[in-house]
Amino acid sequence: MGRNTETLQCFLALIESGAIEEALGLMHPEAVIHEAESLPYSGDFHGPEGFIRLAETVFGLATLSLSDVRLMEDGDTVISRSRAKFTARATGRSLETEVVELYTFRDARIIEIDAFYKDTHAVVELLRP
Repeated sequence: MGRNTETLQCFLALIESGAIEEALGLMHPEAVIHEAESLPYSGDFHGPEGFIRLAETVFGLATLSLSDVRLMEDGDTVISRSRAKFTARATGRSLETEVVELYTFRDARIIEIDAFYKDTHAVVELLRP
């Protein structure tokens, strides 16, 4: 297992445990997170502050849990393939879908996250009140 994979595992574990400030320390100050344009939390989010804004928006709409996380490292990129379970706060309905995220590293910190959902349409429909 490479250093970037270990960093990502630590980042995900810290997020899951609620240690957000520690997790943000693993992000590069110039980090960018890309979300699909069709999602209610679409666009690019910059830096650790952008990550917090994104998380507040997502978790305001739904709870989210990941399972079956598989990580593959190639150079400065780690590919995360997982099952994501969204439960809409407004309706209580749930959806499980596959998510692939590309994490790029610079100076041993996350500089870019690009998320790809198997079915963005289903996520949009789920999060509609």
